[in-house]
Amino acid sequence: MLLFLLLLNKSTSTSFNLTTQAKPICISQYAIIDENLSLKYIISGSKEFNTRVILYTPSSSILYTSPPRTRECNRIFRATQEGLFKLCFYNKDSSPKKITFFFSKQNHSLNDINTKDHLSTFGRSFSKLGENLDSLSDNVNFYQVRERYYRDLSEKTSDFVLFGATCKILTLTLVFSLQVYTITKVLPVFTSKSVV
Repeated sequence: MLLFLLLLNKSTSTSFNLTTQAKPICISQYAIIDENLSLKYIISGSKEFNTRVILYTPSSSILYTSPPRTRECNRIFRATQEGLFKLCFYNKDSSPKKITFFFSKQNHSLNDINTKDHLSTFGRSFSKLGENLDSLSDNVNFYQVRERYYRDLSEKTSDFVLFGATCKILTLTLVFSLQVYTITKVLPVFTSKSVV
């Protein structure tokens, strides 16, 4: 699967489960100088804040590190050198997490400098329009995944709040019933004995 992702020029939404703490999962993307790399990811699952994301340049220096306590990113990086850029996901604990990410190149249709010089103004406009549509499509896909994640999260929270409210109402009803029983059944027995 990683070899398939390595050869992929333009990735779409890809998901995998990050379960082990010992070994990171890394994905590579080839880029040339001045090419834009688009990085978008969402981490879900228990303890999702315990995941670290690092983007390495071809010379193995760190280009991006995820800030602490974040579960998503939507950034564009410009390649300053040619080669394989490596995106790695590290799990800091043993709880499983689901990673959904987009890691792709932008402006891939105008990479060849000779092609840029030979295009007419009309052709360059269409090429730019195509790039903008690709970028728009990537953003729409990312926000659909993001919306689905937050909708699921809010549904889980709503279920938890509803369960808590139901438990409180049942507890209050039980306490009220016990108070009514005590007032109507037990208290008259004590007052009748003390009068006699």
